[in-house]
Formats: sequence, structure tokens, C-alpha cells
Amino acid sequence: MKIVTYDTYKQFNRLFYKIYFMLKTRLLWFFHQCSISRLSFNCNYMNISKIYKTFQIE
Repeated sequence: MKIVTYDTYKQFNRLFYKIYFMLKTRLLWFFHQCSISRLSFNCNYMNISKIYKTFQIE
């Protein structure tokens, strides 16, 4: 078993928060797009495909 040092733990934390923050902002944007139509199926479907495309670019 590898001993995890505090430095690697910090690095992992930073990475995790970066990913988490990115996902959170995407999700907030996604819900904002849908809030007008009260999360109807059409709106969800359209935005999921949009988000999928933006993730593919990166």
C-alpha cells in the first residue's frame, strides 16, 4: 500500500475541486436554461445534448 503524503492529498483536493466547480457551473447553467419552461422534457433533452457537445470539445 502506498503512503499518501499530505502534498499529494492537497494536489488531489485541488484537482477534485476544479472538476467539481466546473461541473457545478455547467449544471447551474443547465438549470438556468431550463428554469423558464419548468424543466420540461423538451428543454431537458435539448440542453443535455448541448452540454454533451461542450464536454466533447474540451
